[in-house]
Amino acid sequence: MELHVTILGDAAERELRSLRAWLDGESQLHGKVQYLLAAPQDTELGSMLDTLAIVIGSSGTTALFARVLTTWIRSRRSDITIKIKAADKTIEIRSQSVSDPLHLLKEILKDEQQ
Repeated sequence: MELHVTILGDAAERELRSLRAWLDGESQLHGKVQYLLAAPQDTELGSMLDTLAIVIGSSGTTALFARVLTTWIRSRRSDITIKIKAADKTIEIRSQSVSDPLHLLKEILKDEQQ
């Protein structure tokens, strides 16, 4: 299964790089995370980092991803919005207003693991 994680907001690219660094710090996730580039707009000279694609295989890597994401979200000082897409499901998590991001992530992954 592949998850697509997009961060919305002014510092989206910086936050996406930060999240990738956290994910790459876990040996079980190393090599399973890559950047997806957004197509440049008419007024832009090149592509921008837009999304992380994360390959999740086992329930162990799914749980690890969920833990890392939850810890990373809670470490953010500014309010950011994270959009996570798996197959035909999408959820949005606001870092400052969600009390349990792990629960929301489990909801999106629930049907994919069965």
